[in-house]
Amino acid sequence: GCLLGCPFTMDQHPISLSPNVWLGAIVYSLFVANPLMLFTAYHLDRGNGYINVHELEAWYALAGATATALFGAALLWATMNKSQRHTFYAPKTTRQYVDEWHWETRTVARIGTGQDAARAHTCTGIVPLYLPEAKVKAWLAANWASWESEDPPVW
Repeated sequence: GCLLGCPFTMDQHPISLSPNVWLGAIVYSLFVANPLMLFTAYHLDRGNGYINVHELEAWYALAGATATALFGAALLWATMNKSQRHTFYAPKTTRQYVDEWHWETRTVARIGTGQDAARAHTCTGIVPLYLPEAKVKAWLAANWASWESEDPPVW
């Protein structure tokens, strides 16, 4: 929800956002947005009676849900293969993440498989600000003539 109005990447899935943005959104949701929404709801409802759950019970439920989420994260970390933990999070900017993952590494996309399909999907699904402009121009220049002479794949 909190990222819908932001000009980040194509959607709010962790594979589409940089690790920094994704982790920041989770922390923001757990510790800022959820308590703020609960506080605001009860503050605005004072005396109206639209909310049928006692305020203290709602706070306990939120605390329990937050604790469950944190326990799940701790359990994930504890059971993760120790040799692979370094792959779970890396502090990268969105531009670095798009370049390294979406442009250089990814080979599967919604529109097909292979690096060209993944790159085409990246060009149409990522905000241009975060695309590796020089690499995109080089890729387009190298492939444009063949795409004009024969129909490119579905993308």
